[in-house]
Amino acid sequence: MAGKVLSLLPPLLLAVAGLAGLLLLYVPTRDVRELPALKYGIVLDAGSSHTSMFIYKWPADKENDTGIVGQHSSCDVRGGGISSYADNPSRAGQSLVECLDQALQDVPKERHVGTPLYLGATAGMRLLNLTSPEASANVLAAVTQTLTQYPFDFRGAHILSGQDEGVFGWVTANYLLENFIKYGWVGRWFRPRKGTLGAMDLGGASTQITFETASPAEDPANEVQLRLYGQHYRVYTHSFLCYGRDQVLRRLLAGALQTHGFHPCWPRGYSTQVLLQDVYESPCTAAQRPQAFNNSTRVSLSGTSNPALCRSLIMGLFNFSSCRFSRCSFNGIFQPPVAGNFIAFSAFFYTMNFLRTVMGLPVATLQQLEAAVVTVCNQTWSELQSRAPGERARLPDYCAGAMFVQQLLSRGYGFHERAFGGVTFQKKVGAGGPGARRGGASPGCAGGLRPSPSPAGRGHRGRVGARLHAEPDQPDPRRAAGAAQGHRLRRLGRPCPALRRHASGRVRSAAAPGALGQVVGRHLGASWGRLPPPRLPAPPRPRPAPLPGPRRGRWRARPRGGRAARREPSPGPACRLQHPPASRVSRPSSSWGWGIQTPRSPQPVQGWVCRERS
Repeated sequence: MAGKVLSLLPPLLLAVAGLAGLLLLYVPTRDVRELPALKYGIVLDAGSSHTSMFIYKWPADKENDTGIVGQHSSCDVRGGGISSYADNPSRAGQSLVECLDQALQDVPKERHVGTPLYLGATAGMRLLNLTSPEASANVLAAVTQTLTQYPFDFRGAHILSGQDEGVFGWVTANYLLENFIKYGWVGRWFRPRKGTLGAMDLGGASTQITFETASPAEDPANEVQLRLYGQHYRVYTHSFLCYGRDQVLRRLLAGALQTHGFHPCWPRGYSTQVLLQDVYESPCTAAQRPQAFNNSTRVSLSGTSNPALCRSLIMGLFNFSSCRFSRCSFNGIFQPPVAGNFIAFSAFFYTMNFLRTVMGLPVATLQQLEAAVVTVCNQTWSELQSRAPGERARLPDYCAGAMFVQQLLSRGYGFHERAFGGVTFQKKVGAGGPGARRGGASPGCAGGLRPSPSPAGRGHRGRVGARLHAEPDQPDPRRAAGAAQGHRLRRLGRPCPALRRHASGRVRSAAAPGALGQVVGRHLGASWGRLPPPRLPAPPRPRPAPLPGPRRGRWRARPRGGRAARREPSPGPACRLQHPPASRVSRPSSSWGWGIQTPRSPQPVQGWVCRERS
């Protein structure tokens, strides 16, 4: 029996090989796909407290480098942000070496030369540029010197404006959530009917609010008009420098030293030594800086767990009295009423997450948020430590951070109870909840997103784009940037195709928002600009309704507004089915049935057409 089986094996193997050969011969070459080569891009996200590096990849076989972009790897730079090296700029460049060396390993060697490399700095460098432009230039020069020593295609190191940051946060969030354009299950692009989301970002040195508004802004400086995917958007945006979480805590500390001699936002039982140089070296505390003080002086400061005094101290950061417009947010800045749903990320999320998860407090309404803040601010140092022993370094500031978020949303931005219900606090942007994200990035043509000037003629020039995630609550967080659904941008001087279909028809899941906004705004380009409307796939031409089979003596339909149709002969062997020209498909003829082509009817009707017999 075994011998018979062995004797059958060679013919069976031969038959299998023959079938495989036939398949290879008859299957078209295009159906046998190989994995495409990949291209890469590197973005250094230089925030006020730290710098992160993100490496992206996308299929190299896409025309103009379009395609689905995904994160390849990431690296968190050790130490503080590059603005912290103002006194020793060379260290700013040296701090990036470890992550850049990792990029040499993560990007294939044959792709080094063609891999674009960007660095975008935000509010930390904006503050340094205000106080010492020379120091800011030296830091950027040192960073540039380091980056140019690597074989990548370095495209520049620039400081983003606050408005750039706000606009790109809004664009990126809504693009990721498919509010501009969506890939349907039938395999076609379409514009969803849902509106856009507003975006709020609370970083380390600044906070931004951006949302779509129907009416023109009373202050043209706060309005940006965008043309995205064939649609016009009027967007209100403003960035408040010195209102990021880290700078707010520093300003509160300066206020406590100046007015109380104790810190009402710190928990009772907590005490520490405060170095005056750390408090007053920031330009955000310049107004509170004593005329004469010793930078090296240390002052002992204790907490008192006093929610009322803490609220009073925080309200001193806002100016609600001066406003030359019909309405303002604070500090005399025009803001229309908030409308629609919002998404809040960065320190907004971390603060609300602490209240929910660590403290176990409900924060679904403004009333609940206010009660949760009072509860946290009444906690003693030992009570907070027992709840979160692993967060000792950040625990003293959670009361002040939560109180500031509550006052900023309710009093500053003007969210009432109903509007607050439309705010979602998420670490990651996507329809799959806090743990999921769907995203888009553009490795397309140079140029990119350029907001059109406002009616007052104010143009906006960006550099590397904007980050969706600014400075988080925790130092040195593990942030990653997301995979994305590709689209194309317009190269300055020549248009690029606007969209490209992807076989998957879906957006890949992605990680926490990070430098993705920089890729959207500036990837492979010299400046960011307006997104052109996409060239959507042409809709299928409507086919005419099926005609009834040939029946003798059938009456033709009466044309609209015409006389009764005459009786026509039934089709015979010399008849053929005639359709109108392709250009007239959208306007089908009203004459259905049997038609005879004669000199009196030069336009062919839709139906059967017969040759006249001689």
